[in-house]
Amino acid sequence: MNEATASEIHEFTYVARLKICSILFYSILFYSILFYSILCWKC
Repeated sequence: MNEATASEIHEFTYVARLKICSILFYSILFYSILFYSILCWKC
């Protein structure tokens, strides 16, 4: 039972880490595109 709960916790942390990484990646991508579009708009 301890092994099952440990694997579930590991799987949960892995999924949470994956979600956080994807959110960070997309937010960085979005802000970089926004930043470059503002720069291009001023030029």
